[in-house]
Amino acid sequence: MESTGKILAIVADPTFTTLESAVTRDSSGAGGAPRYSLLRGEAGDGPAGPAEAAVIEPARYPTFSAYEEAYHGLGIRALVVVRDSREESLVLAELRPNDDVVRVDALADQLCRRLERVLLGKRAPRFDTLTGLSNRVALFELAEAIRADGVDPDNPLSAVMVDLDHFKRINDEYGHHVGDTVLRVAASALAPSAPDALCFARYGGDEFLVLLRADRELARSRAEAFRAAIAALEPGPGLRLTASLGVATATMPGPFATLVEAADRCLYAAKQHGRNCVVDQADFGVLAASRAEDPDLVDYDNRVRVLTDRLAEYLSQKGRKLARVFQDEAERDGLTGIFNRRYFDRRIARELELARRPDRPLSLLLFDLDDFGAVNRIYGYPAGDRALIAVTSAVAQSVRATDWVARYGGEEICAVLPDTPLDTASAAAERILARIRQIEVVSVNGQSFGATASVGVVETRGEDADVPGFVQRASDKVREAKNAGKDKAAS
Repeated sequence: MESTGKILAIVADPTFTTLESAVTRDSSGAGGAPRYSLLRGEAGDGPAGPAEAAVIEPARYPTFSAYEEAYHGLGIRALVVVRDSREESLVLAELRPNDDVVRVDALADQLCRRLERVLLGKRAPRFDTLTGLSNRVALFELAEAIRADGVDPDNPLSAVMVDLDHFKRINDEYGHHVGDTVLRVAASALAPSAPDALCFARYGGDEFLVLLRADRELARSRAEAFRAAIAALEPGPGLRLTASLGVATATMPGPFATLVEAADRCLYAAKQHGRNCVVDQADFGVLAASRAEDPDLVDYDNRVRVLTDRLAEYLSQKGRKLARVFQDEAERDGLTGIFNRRYFDRRIARELELARRPDRPLSLLLFDLDDFGAVNRIYGYPAGDRALIAVTSAVAQSVRATDWVARYGGEEICAVLPDTPLDTASAAAERILARIRQIEVVSVNGQSFGATASVGVVETRGEDADVPGFVQRASDKVREAKNAGKDKAAS
């Protein structure tokens, strides 16, 4: 870089000393002029003026939430200095795209290279790309400007925190693409309900924050309008939304983070109160008084209960998914991927019962690979596996969506065709045999060979007493096809 970059440094004294040393040591060549000039900043400073980037240290602030407010209010790109892995994890959770983080013990060696990465990027974006609302950068910038204009009883400021109920369940059950659609639809429903709002922002995840120049009554009215607008949405077939809302109002100057924390506290109370409702600070006070507990303890209890509910819901969904996976694994053949004998025995009994009803013919195709023992002896067992997989695939891809295929045992494959008479099943068997004849299998040592199968085709309209008798008739037809020269269908 030929010109000097102005860097705002909001860091502790030891870190600033390290910055000065690193900047002095890393000169740009001509005349030994430093690449960067440092502007010392204080923890209470608002958005940066002439600085192109900032170096900011959470340890410089009394609380991490105070650091978050300052970081998101900078309006320029930033390099964040952290002390340890725990602090790094907290910072990374809030880090804007294209900002960077560095450990304080690596600062002397990495400062200039990391600043170059930061300065090469553009100014931090001000809009959320998914919803089109303001992002937290713009929100905190606006909050600083509002605070500078003044907040008093005649000019109050209210924050409405909006959180979609059970949003994780939507992502898990319908997919993240549907979740994204839900967020866009919910965001678009907010603005018409409060045309006088100062800012609509996506605060994070499924949370939105609305700033209003409004007293408690007006802010609560707007929040109720938000709740009703979201409840009226139908972003997908059978998909309905609700939201929980927390409202906080400031009538005197104070940190913006404090107002947000108050709205967030009310939001958790709304979640715990049953969701799909609005809770403001007065409501929260009444709830706390009714329980005769300290408000901080009530807030803690609300958060724990909500998080416990979320964890229980997550574990329940995870358990159901695992159960489905285990069931699928238990009912699938490990080699071919089709249903196994266990599944066949369970389902064929139901199919046989259905076939006892009028006009419900059931057909069974039982395939047996020809000379499969010879294939294993000549080409090896892996080649036999490949042949079995290829034949199974040919059968599975040749039947209808209402049909199903299972491995009965060894080299025997069943295709079950509900609501199918014998003549239709026989035609299907011939088509599948023609497809099997086109298979070319390559053994591990490179030898090629073909495959054929014999198939028995039988139909029942409920006259078979049980499953073994039904399968035995198909097995007899397989033997008949084998005796007729193999590579044939017998019905």
